[in-house]
Amino acid sequence: MPMNSFDRAKALHFIKNANQIIFFVGVMIVATLAIGGAALNFLSGLGHRARVEGNRGTKEVEPIYRKNYHAKVKDTYVFTLSKTIISPKGIDGRGVNFGERMRKKGSGYVHQPSVNLIFVGPDNSAQSLFDKDSLITEIHLANSDKKKGYLLKSNIYEVAVKDTNKDGTLDYQDEKCLYLSSYNGLGLSLILDNIDSYEVLGDNTVLVLKRVKNQEDFYEYKVDSGKLTKLNTSIL
Repeated sequence: MPMNSFDRAKALHFIKNANQIIFFVGVMIVATLAIGGAALNFLSGLGHRARVEGNRGTKEVEPIYRKNYHAKVKDTYVFTLSKTIISPKGIDGRGVNFGERMRKKGSGYVHQPSVNLIFVGPDNSAQSLFDKDSLITEIHLANSDKKKGYLLKSNIYEVAVKDTNKDGTLDYQDEKCLYLSSYNGLGLSLILDNIDSYEVLGDNTVLVLKRVKNQEDFYEYKVDSGKLTKLNTSIL
């Protein structure tokens, strides 16, 4: 065989093998990109379900609630209502996420982020405490048995109802209010807004701390009479 014919055959064989290698590499690249894209879509889907940002073009997800038994007061069952996912609709129509930073302790502390309470009466009728979701940070239910602690004529709640610092999260950094209702959840009323904390000191006696800027004010609230008194702590 002439040399030039041999070189031509060798070159054609090399080109054929090279084309097969290039085709194989191309197929592997396309397959890798497809698998990677599917994985990214799956992970981004998980992230979307775990955190919904609200009015930013994301798909709205129907919130899922979880009911937990809390206590029974006289003839009424009390259940806390918490969310298993974050609602894309906030308290005030913005994107508000319920913060899970737990920092408070005490017998009345709500261990899960509760957004409402359900009261079930003796006739099996149910009603919620609030008309819309709020962050309930602490609860003290009415008590008429001295053996179980201080006597309380009514229920007391510490609640954050608005995203007051406008950070897109409803949590313990937002202003809290002190509310009161009857033992069965009826007659909800506001005692004091923008409070820092409260403590049950004795029978039907609550001490409330309200901190505004650098000033701290203390109030005594008598649960049985509804009397709120600002304590004179001025030293000047």
